[in-house]
Amino acid sequence: MHQMPVDESRATLLIRHPGSIVISADGTLLAGAHGSTGQTHLWDLRHIKALKTLPTGWVDNIAVSADGREVATARTDHRGVSTIKVWNTRSAHVVSTFRTKQTLEQGLDLLELSPDGRILAATFNDACEVKVLNALTGKVLITLHTHCVVTDMGFEAGGQAITTVTDTAWNAGHTGWQVWDTTSGKQQKTAALGSDESETVIDPSGRTIALPGAGTYTFWNLRSGQKISFAETAGSTPLAFSQDGRFFATVDSFSNEVTVVDVRTGGAVGKPTKGHRGQVDSAAFSTDDHTLITASSEDGTVKFWTVTGP
Repeated sequence: MHQMPVDESRATLLIRHPGSIVISADGTLLAGAHGSTGQTHLWDLRHIKALKTLPTGWVDNIAVSADGREVATARTDHRGVSTIKVWNTRSAHVVSTFRTKQTLEQGLDLLELSPDGRILAATFNDACEVKVLNALTGKVLITLHTHCVVTDMGFEAGGQAITTVTDTAWNAGHTGWQVWDTTSGKQQKTAALGSDESETVIDPSGRTIALPGAGTYTFWNLRSGQKISFAETAGSTPLAFSQDGRFFATVDSFSNEVTVVDVRTGGAVGKPTKGHRGQVDSAAFSTDDHTLITASSEDGTVKFWTVTGP
């Protein structure tokens, strides 16, 4: 695809205003946690219909595997006990449970499932730790000692490595990343960069990162540490990379217009599209990159945009 215009939304799904929503990286599943009901609802985005309801109770964090087959939920209670559960989205049954007792200041911060749903990573920032778990058994495989706050993380496609994005000097806002081997726990790559934001996005393959700056996003190759390009994105919030990592979607924080950027050049492709009346919280491209899916908990809708190109 040399150009990537995004046509008007061809379908809309109503999702009843969940508290937090996550779309699987392949665009097949949406999970929405409802704090008022203590349930997490699943929607099949291929057939645009409700799928299952999980009796998760109130949750603080939610993650979905890239293929939409597993959902992980986490909650830290008033005693400082963090409970992580992994659910099978087809059966709606719990696959594994992990609990850990922390101090009240050391609750769970971020949750991430590997693309195949077999490995789970959870950050405990006050302890400067990332626990890597076997998602099928709930057992800790290894603990990564990051020495600073983790603001984002993402697995490589096979789950053999995970990238953590850290704020190396919280007050100064300097951001860096580290690539870790999930078996040995050793750092394979590390880089430090200056940034005034923490809203980073890692592509589905775990090899490219979008790093925000003053009105721009810079794209970096995580393995080589080399800059690919930068895009002018003033007033925009990052959404998602395409499956092949060639395109990147952002949403204007004021108008809710979605723009697609060419990662190789940093230039916008096609015209911005607008369809949501509320803030866009999550997005993903379909596996063939022909559909961009956006979701808003504020207006309670999911929209499906046809992506065209030669």
